Amino acid sequence: MFDETRSYLNQMVELCKNRCLGFWIVPDVYTCTIVVNAYCKDGRVGRALEFVKGMEYLGVEPNAVTYQSLINGYVEMGDVEGAEGALRLMDGKGVPRNVVTFTLLIRGYCKQCRMEEAERVLRWMKEEGSAVVDERAYGVLIDGFCRNHNMDDAVRIWDEMLALGLGMNLFICNSLINGYCKHGLVHKAEEVVRKLAKWDLKPDSYSYNTLVDGYCRDGNTNEAFKLCEEMLHDGIDMTNVTYNTLLKGLCRAGALGDVLHLWHLMLKRGISPDEVGYITLLDGLFKLGDCDRALTLWKHFLARSSKNSTAFNTVLNGLCKMGKMVEAEQLFDKMKQLGCSPDGITYRTLCDGYCKAGNVEQAFIVKDDMERDGISRFY
Repeated sequence: MFDETRSYLNQMVELCKNRCLGFWIVPDVYTCTIVVNAYCKDGRVGRALEFVKGMEYLGVEPNAVTYQSLINGYVEMGDVEGAEGALRLMDGKGVPRNVVTFTLLIRGYCKQCRMEEAERVLRWMKEEGSAVVDERAYGVLIDGFCRNHNMDDAVRIWDEMLALGLGMNLFICNSLINGYCKHGLVHKAEEVVRKLAKWDLKPDSYSYNTLVDGYCRDGNTNEAFKLCEEMLHDGIDMTNVTYNTLLKGLCRAGALGDVLHLWHLMLKRGISPDEVGYITLLDGLFKLGDCDRALTLWKHFLARSSKNSTAFNTVLNGLCKMGKMVEAEQLFDKMKQLGCSPDGITYRTLCDGYCKAGNVEQAFIVKDDMERDGISRFY
């Protein structure tokens, strides 16, 4: 993918240089913005900045979209200061800012959990008046507070937005639903869902899956299944995400029979389990003490995927917890044979297993092997 991007990028740059070589192929701002965007997507934001600064030598003035591509590149790289620098460059050239410009900065600060700075940008935007504050800017800030576990401030900004008469959208609703569910406030998430119709909105797959996860985390799998029926009634299919969430919830509840029933129902409905589904069920079966079923499932999984370290670590942990250290050692050897590199979690699990089995000497041997493999510490 990157090679293709670089090839295309190099062609575009050469095209822009042709004018200087006498071919007089003059690129327009649209073409130059594509080059800037390609540099940014390839992680070469510094080169993108150089290109933007050099556009004037090509006789092309960068526009707002050009600078937004550059600002977004910095945001994706986690360099919000660089993004603000690009904004100052934009100001210096007299290019007007707009809501997209400010919203990108807000998102950048939110991604770094710097919520005070994110809100500062919103205030700056409102006070300056160069761009009309809309639900996009508010939505990104609300989502940031929700993701950073600050529901009080999320609701405060939400109330402020509604007081301004701005409309609601599904992105904001889903952010609030997710935030409430992650905080164990499922009843608050339900309130948001009930208000969707008032705003002429309908829940989507993300809305339902988030609430299903909230019920499962709360230990209320009955409500989770009722919600799935409602989801199907609304014409939204249950996906791997839905089934994986339900599997995890049932495993946590210790309902082995229901877990197996759901797995077979999933297969019957033509849903092919993904790696997360297999790992969830493997972990659940071991924790519920059904080692035989877990190992049978493991064989099925190995037939389709052999280089997933998380899956190996899950089975290794299950075997060690059950005191099956011979099988655990065999699995460890199999892991290396199949070209799946052990990580710190692998070694920690094996060491812990040997220690609990009273074989401290073997635990030290595993630790030495870990250091020989260049892994300096357990995760």
